[in-house]
Amino acid sequence: MRERSAQLREEGDEESEQDAAMANRDQREMNEGSLTRLHAHMRGWRGWTVNLPHLPGRRAPSLPHGAPPDTSGRVTSESSRTAAAKLCTDCGLCCNGVLFDQVILQPGDRPQALAALGLRIKKRTYFNQPCVALCGTRCGVYEHRPERCRRFECRQFQQVASGAITAEAAAARIREAQQQVAVVESLLAAIGGSNPRKPLAQRCATALAELTTPEDAARRAELAGAMEQLQNLLTTHFRLM
Repeated sequence: MRERSAQLREEGDEESEQDAAMANRDQREMNEGSLTRLHAHMRGWRGWTVNLPHLPGRRAPSLPHGAPPDTSGRVTSESSRTAAAKLCTDCGLCCNGVLFDQVILQPGDRPQALAALGLRIKKRTYFNQPCVALCGTRCGVYEHRPERCRRFECRQFQQVASGAITAEAAAARIREAQQQVAVVESLLAAIGGSNPRKPLAQRCATALAELTTPEDAARRAELAGAMEQLQNLLTTHFRLM
């Protein structure tokens, strides 16, 4: 009887080990599948560079279709552009590594002079975001900023400048984006993935790649969801496609 009981325990242990091995294999496959999907999303998050919608000979992109423009509180063109410019000094999303990964220099830019101002020029052709010249939400080298920085206008800027939306509506959208950035930043900080010298999407991609255990599943899903929500917001309301 004792021998039979021992045999049954051994068989049970073997089955438990097999079940555990199968569960581990299933979990690995699930993790790999999740990471593959996440990496597919992240390919859409990364690689953004500042574009120039108003270069000579190039048509500026039209505003997106949707609800009719809010004409309440419309002002003159000159005052609209002044209001739009004011938004920039309260925003900084195109400089702090949230909206873009890098800025490509133009033929008229002087890499050596820009480097002397403190910009970290790479291969004399570009510099990474976040920009080291950004002070809060303001440019520390504004009078000497590169050509792309001079010419870039986000979708919110263009809509306010054209009178399509009010400055108040754009300011609310900027606050919404900044609040979502804060959510992503807090999640990154909680898992030790906060490196302010890297673009936000890159930091998020690195953190997600390191969250591979079953215990990390909830945090991985939360971070990926928050970043996806932010990128959808930026693509819809700030980037020029």
